[in-house]
Amino acid sequence: MTRPTSLLNLSVCLTLSLLLILPTQASSSDPVAPPFEGALITNTTNINVVGTFRENENFTQDQRAGEADITIKDEGIVTHISLSPIDCAETRYTDEVRSTHGHTMFVKDFSFNTHPGDGNPNIETERAIGFETIPGSAAGTIQSKEKGAVSISHLLGFNACVEGTE
Repeated sequence: MTRPTSLLNLSVCLTLSLLLILPTQASSSDPVAPPFEGALITNTTNINVVGTFRENENFTQDQRAGEADITIKDEGIVTHISLSPIDCAETRYTDEVRSTHGHTMFVKDFSFNTHPGDGNPNIETERAIGFETIPGSAAGTIQSKEKGAVSISHLLGFNACVEGTE
């Protein structure tokens, strides 16, 4: 009488084992995207000042072949530059805003991406500037200059420079 019970226990164990094993063999997780490799730098400036104001930003980033995709977008024209193994590139961005005797509102979003993709430029900025002369004061002034440039150097001594508008 003990034999049929042990056979019954063995068949129940085998059935439960198969039920537990089959679902895990049939399921799998979604693939995991690889991590971003490169540099992504962002900065936001938001200034509201009455009186005299000055804001400067200077940004320089060096890249070598394989470290970056160089894309320049100037007045709607997109230029993509592939760096050869003997190339190096330097991306520069400068921004200067100065005002006197006024109420200045200045907002800027800045982004630098070594691998922007989809024809987007490596440096993107959005700026908004508002200025109003303080009543009863000397004439108020505001000056703004924003410039971006990429220079590419070859080990053979050739140097090309593509500059953005000022």
